[in-house]
Amino acid sequence: MITRAELLARLHGERAAQEQSVQPALDLTNYASAYGYELADLARRVLGLVRFGRGPLRVLELHPGSVALASAFEGARVCAVEPQPDAARRLERDGVEVTRGRWPERRPEGRFDLVVGAGLSSAYSEHELREELAPEMASLLAPFGQVLILESGHRQGGRAVVAWREGLMRQRVQPIAPCPHQLRCPLAQHRRKGCTFPFAPSDEEAELPVDPAADELAFLLAGRDASVRRSEPFVIARAQRDQDRVVLPVCHETHAALIAPIGEHTRRGGGLYRQQRGCYVEVPAERLDPQGELLPGGALPAGEHVLDQVCADEP
Repeated sequence: MITRAELLARLHGERAAQEQSVQPALDLTNYASAYGYELADLARRVLGLVRFGRGPLRVLELHPGSVALASAFEGARVCAVEPQPDAARRLERDGVEVTRGRWPERRPEGRFDLVVGAGLSSAYSEHELREELAPEMASLLAPFGQVLILESGHRQGGRAVVAWREGLMRQRVQPIAPCPHQLRCPLAQHRRKGCTFPFAPSDEEAELPVDPAADELAFLLAGRDASVRRSEPFVIARAQRDQDRVVLPVCHETHAALIAPIGEHTRRGGGLYRQQRGCYVEVPAERLDPQGELLPGGALPAGEHVLDQVCADEP
């Protein structure tokens, strides 16, 4: 019979092992051949956020089509739920263990270290995602399991990710990335585009104007007993002028907005914007007071997130 102290010691050991996380090598060759190298490169950047505890990995993908994105994790045991017979046969030829049918009506046995759902949301309402599918998704997870949701960067995809996030949090599956906090999503009550993220692969691209046609992605990585993997604020809406100040809504660990005088906002090098569309913003927490007001100091470093328009130029 195990004592309570021994049980707590084991649980502590499991948690410590999970914190010593690893990132498996990625091979997206098959995915790139099927869907193109641009999409594969976008997927690679997102998959690079996933970390696992040491040990054999069991990964599940829901409705992957003929090529499973989850197969990119080298050394993982990959399973799938796939309704299309031709796609299921192709997956099986590639070594994927397939449960034939539609999820959630059909589901494989066991629990998984990662469950991937790409493009699942189009057939469901936000209410169904939040109230019905999120609990089903959470039930597939191992004790430290993670969920990766990917959608196209349009309004429907962004709103779907917001709904998934809220539903998973109710099941104690907490956001890991790209959210810099585990609080209520600031977009949950707004009928706007939703949560989408432009991807720039290098620091050099921060100096280039943003291409309106560039790839955007709506995604969410969440997990049990998870910790956030990024802390810098990022822009969630266009800046608004408020008399002699500018208010920039952000998603941040503790602040809902960055507030600065117009002069601070418009000074080149001040850090909140660049003259052209495509301002990149990153504000360290020590530069903010409790109300989100910018504190005096040097120029803010360039970050990854887009401010669409210079507010001071508006009438």
